[in-house]
Amino acid sequence: VALNLIEVAPTSAHLGFLISLGAAWIETYPNSGEFWIEYQFGKRLCTSVETILSQSEPQSIQADLKALDRLLGHLVRLGIPEAHRAEEVLRSYDEPH
Repeated sequence: VALNLIEVAPTSAHLGFLISLGAAWIETYPNSGEFWIEYQFGKRLCTSVETILSQSEPQSIQADLKALDRLLGHLVRLGIPEAHRAEEVLRSYDEPH
């Protein structure tokens, strides 16, 4: 339900919550292809993260980007292509602007 609400209009204020949500889901469903791929929670989470990162200025992000990197890395290993795209956007935050 929380993901449904955030997907309507994701903002930088939601990023920390999404990271926490993803971390909790990884603890509960660490390797569940059914949860992450078939039910599309991985795709939906990563698409929201990518949207937030793409539309936000780096200084407006008040979230643990290292935790986000770990989350996305786990989802990449599970084979979720949207996680790789979100990682690419996250990497752009490390580049000088």
